[in-house]
Amino acid sequence: MVPVRVLARGVPVFVAGADAPYDTMKEFVAFAEANPGEVRVGSTGPGGLTSIVLAMLTSQVDLDLTRVPYDGDGPALTALQGGAIDVMPVALGAAFEGVRAGRMKVIGLVDVVENDLVPGVSPITEAFPGFESYLPWGPFFGVFAPAGTPDDVVAKLSAAFEAGARNPEFVELMEGRGFSISNIGGAEAVDFLTSYRSVSSWLVHDAGFSKKSPEDFGISRPGQ
Repeated sequence: MVPVRVLARGVPVFVAGADAPYDTMKEFVAFAEANPGEVRVGSTGPGGLTSIVLAMLTSQVDLDLTRVPYDGDGPALTALQGGAIDVMPVALGAAFEGVRAGRMKVIGLVDVVENDLVPGVSPITEAFPGFESYLPWGPFFGVFAPAGTPDDVVAKLSAAFEAGARNPEFVELMEGRGFSISNIGGAEAVDFLTSYRSVSSWLVHDAGFSKKSPEDFGISRPGQ
């Protein structure tokens, strides 16, 4: 497959219960360090967004967290609001309604820029600069064509989707649901996808979830 256009990207966040005794990632990390094993973090299984974002965090700080598995974001966020867990890494779009209703709060924005949907929440790179080698990262929407599609056809398709992604209705829909507009094609899209594959593959491998090293498939470590 070849990328025609990467349209939008989900922005990962760390959310906590509304009454949690921490409001930022620095405060959360300090609390977790002072209370080893006591912070319960929701997880949706190895290799998913939650495990990858947690692997990003634990690559920067050594934390003893209790991971609680759930069958999807919905059950985990319900548990968070009910006090069964303390923190959940999730795509902003999945948590946004609960955040807007005041039932949970965003304590960490896993991105390199601020987001208008969560004013006052700094990008996690400000507190933990090491995240920069992984970001931007997140589940994305894109359009692809079969390998071997003529370049002029890919270019025409890319131009059409580029225009569509600038449509105010599309932008409002995506941003209103917590997605960041990417609207990239060509070499820029290839670079994003290469980074996405590298970050995902190596974090999963280093966490012990994969049977083979990404190196076996010619995938370089992030930043290399």
